Amino acid sequence: MYVQRDATGAVNGVFARSQAGYAEEWLDADHPDLLRYRGLDLDGRKATRRAALSADCNAAITGGFESDALGSAHRYDSDLEAQVNLVGAASLGAAVDYTCTEVATGTKGSVTHTAAQIKQVLKDGAAIKIALLAQYRARVADVEAAETEAEVEAVVW
Repeated sequence: MYVQRDATGAVNGVFARSQAGYAEEWLDADHPDLLRYRGLDLDGRKATRRAALSADCNAAITGGFESDALGSAHRYDSDLEAQVNLVGAASLGAAVDYTCTEVATGTKGSVTHTAAQIKQVLKDGAAIKIALLAQYRARVADVEAAETEAEVEAVVW
């Protein structure tokens, strides 16, 4: 949002478009000055921070992961569809062709995985997801324990 400030520097106007000469400064929606202008109390700021942390956690979970199950680092997709496909592939208990990217070369393609290898990929992905969820819960606990605006703003992914 583009903001207008008063003589003290406090935000006193918000605009969707730049207003030449008086509202040319852009602030992100979660900027503390913009939140203060909107009158969000501490509980409102906590809710905003929890939502941001949730989005950051989801992006980390669905942003892919690496596994050494093939003997060297390979990157696997982890969006929701990829997670379901990986569970299905591992549940077969047989060798499967599965898409991944060799980290060293950047080569992406379908690679044959043994039953043990695809199961290890699933375990590696699950361990990373569980760790990210634990990180999210810890950050949310920090937000809930915060007693000031500054403490809430200090909690980042």
